Amino acid sequence: MYDIEAIRKGLAAALQPLVDSGALTTSSPYGLASPQTPCAMVTVGPTKFDEGVGTDGLTMTVAVLVGTASEQDAQVNLDAFLGRGPDSVKALIEADPTLGGVCDEANVTAATGQRIYALDTASGTSTPPVLGCEWTVEVLT
Repeated sequence: MYDIEAIRKGLAAALQPLVDSGALTTSSPYGLASPQTPCAMVTVGPTKFDEGVGTDGLTMTVAVLVGTASEQDAQVNLDAFLGRGPDSVKALIEADPTLGGVCDEANVTAATGQRIYALDTASGTSTPPVLGCEWTVEVLT
């Protein structure tokens, strides 16, 4: 049996070095209604039951929003998150593939690449489009 909340928190904690360095303002285990960029959020995707004896495959999405799409700094930051260096989202998540012992293995299997997102505030007003990316994380439990 697995704990989705613990997996969410493990993924958010894996990105904490980006918060500590100032590259992100927050790394949330949950989706944010009015995200303040740059930020990371974790959402739950599809589950594949019975992948092996007593093993399920859970798909999680880590979304990172970096800033307005027209900001060059936002694009530079997203490049670093997509790369293989110290700010790599993939490398940070896979540094501890058990996410602190809450799963058997977590692997980043894909990234969408740069995307533009239209966001609404909690009051319903639109904000300028923001740049971001979504990473798919396959979690075996």
